[in-house]
Amino acid sequence: MDDLDRFLAFERRILAGMSTRAEPFDHGIAYFDDDVRDRYISNFLLIAPHQPQLSAETLLADAERILGGGGYRHRLLVVVDEADGDRLAPEFRAHGYVTEPSVQMVLRRPPDRPADLVAEECSFAESRPLTEEIYRREALTPDVIPRFVDQHESWERSIGARRFVARESIERLADAIASWIDVMPHGLKLVTDPFNRSRSLVKGCTTCSDESNAKIAASSSPALRPLSRK
Repeated sequence: MDDLDRFLAFERRILAGMSTRAEPFDHGIAYFDDDVRDRYISNFLLIAPHQPQLSAETLLADAERILGGGGYRHRLLVVVDEADGDRLAPEFRAHGYVTEPSVQMVLRRPPDRPADLVAEECSFAESRPLTEEIYRREALTPDVIPRFVDQHESWERSIGARRFVARESIERLADAIASWIDVMPHGLKLVTDPFNRSRSLVKGCTTCSDESNAKIAASSSPALRPLSRK
């Protein structure tokens, strides 16, 4: 088992603990949080890797049957296999989906310089106001914010989630944001809304070689290197 396989196994264990239901289907596992049905990343289909025969039409039908049949307004599928993701993405886009890559990174060696910020562990009660403010800036409606924040508290009980904060001046934060904008290929949205699209396919790959992501990895931590893009 390589690093990516170990990560995927770990991710499935975490997702199972964070979900109220995990339902296997022919091509992967559907994860649900019945208390927060309108949160996309808590109600989605995780597609198993290494399925070269799998068609977009089949997965589209799975999404309609499982998510649509369950009364969910959104459709989110996460494909962890690079080849499958590259092959499936164009057809999903043709059906109105948005495809987005994400990156997992592995700590392979000790850092070669001290961290710029000092993080300290805090309780959920201490971090709750910050979490609420983050969701307010995402322009979520007042009735949604408490449920999303309460979900964070539930993860403390279900998976032993821990919270860390770094206190910093507004000037340093502005500098940090500017450095991220320099390396992001499409800029940085400081305020984002995860509900601005109803359909999304997240595709996978096992390498991260483009220059912008390499810069992000270097600027984030000298000890972190890309493990996979999903």
